[in-house]
Amino acid sequence: MKIRNGLVGTLCVATAALALTACSEERTNTAPKADQQVVDQASSACSSIASKYPSLKGKTINVGSSPGQNYYDFVDEKEPSKVIGLEPDLVNTIGKCAGFTVNYQKIDFDGLIPALSSNRIDMITSGMYATPERAKKVNFVSYMKAAEAAVVAKGNPKKITGLETLCGTTIAQVAGTVEVEIATKEDAKCKAAGKPAIKFLNFTDNNGLTQALAGGRADVFLTDAGVAAYLAKQFASSLEKGFDIVSDFKFGIGVSKSNADLLGAVNDGMKALYDKGELKTVATKWGFSEGQVVAPATLTS
Repeated sequence: MKIRNGLVGTLCVATAALALTACSEERTNTAPKADQQVVDQASSACSSIASKYPSLKGKTINVGSSPGQNYYDFVDEKEPSKVIGLEPDLVNTIGKCAGFTVNYQKIDFDGLIPALSSNRIDMITSGMYATPERAKKVNFVSYMKAAEAAVVAKGNPKKITGLETLCGTTIAQVAGTVEVEIATKEDAKCKAAGKPAIKFLNFTDNNGLTQALAGGRADVFLTDAGVAAYLAKQFASSLEKGFDIVSDFKFGIGVSKSNADLLGAVNDGMKALYDKGELKTVATKWGFSEGQVVAPATLTS
């Protein structure tokens, strides 16, 4: 998982590039879809917030996103103008409860906070870490812990079920990522315990990871949980998502500091979804684990 200014680094497996790779023939269209029924069902959990924030009724809320190939926010292949994923589902659900509609704007990640600060957008959804430094410019509602996940060959033939089972395996990795640090520490543990060392295959981009695993040259690679879930669906015939490694970093929905009602509605809506179990339902639909979901909380400066 590369972190670009705290954003979960998107997997460099663009559609055009896939056509040139050995994996392209196995790519499927089995990714989850934005499901209005899911939104309708979840919205029943937060229906009471509309009366609490009447200023939002009938409003159009502009949401900035830097969609990538993960399940936080990504581009719908059938409707390229549409942004779908975990966070759009959550925001659309809260919008239905509060009575506002959502208009997505695609913005480069580095431009999201400036756009929010200048009131060109009202909200950010981009798999963004809610950090104290960012909270000086953005109010957050955190809702889920970040996680790494393993991607393994279909059927998990090497029975890789946790970090402790990596000894003797071949791991594909991209230099400079947090996954290298994780795997290096596990390799040291393997050697200290007298177990077989881990073999490393290094690549310059993430596209090499999928090719190495699908081609049998690697046994596993580690990446962000959202990316892992995406790959498991896109290459369902050859790859699958393995174990999770939950961290203490938290993802959050960013809200403009000039809109207290919107922050309140998002916070109240997320808490209602959490209390009714709908937050876990939506998260697991997109391939995240229940263990990542946490009680929503605001982070402001």
